[in-house]
Amino acid sequence: MPIKDVSDVVEQVRAWDLAGARNGDWTVGVRLGRTRGNKYVVEHVLRFRGTPDVVEDKILETATADGRSVKVSLPKDPGQAGVHQALSLTRLLVGFDIAASPETGDKATRARPFAAQVNVGNVALAGGGWVAAYRDELKSFPNGRFDDQVDASSRAFMEISGSSAKLPDDDQSRPPAPRRPPRLGTQLAGR
Repeated sequence: MPIKDVSDVVEQVRAWDLAGARNGDWTVGVRLGRTRGNKYVVEHVLRFRGTPDVVEDKILETATADGRSVKVSLPKDPGQAGVHQALSLTRLLVGFDIAASPETGDKATRARPFAAQVNVGNVALAGGGWVAAYRDELKSFPNGRFDDQVDASSRAFMEISGSSAKLPDDDQSRPPAPRRPPRLGTQLAGR
């Protein structure tokens, strides 16, 4: 993915993949922009570990820094705890444009629409200290140790592109066709 000037971005979303511990998975917020020419720019990635109260504080701090024009997309896990978390974060972010929705399909299936755009060169990166870790994780997906940045990127792309959250593999009336995991590394390797 090339480094790109973000001055022609006309729409933005910050999507989150949430974790709630000091060890293990990361909480990640990916801010993705869409340009006038319908290209996409990963503008910023925030990646950290922390307890649920730290996660809430960082999400509010980040939304405030991003500004009210940036939509916030949150995962809503199934069950009462997930509903409560989405409700709590939506109340915390009063005045912001919030979309909370369940994750559907497996991680590889959710990553396919974003991977397709990455692999045809339709996604660029804004510069920043987060770029190396971001590229490394995307290149190692789905076999890498972490996939949190991939999950947040997939969510951001689904939100900003208007892609349906329900993907073909979610149809339980028929068995899913065998599919290879998406390849995110084609453009990330600098080719």
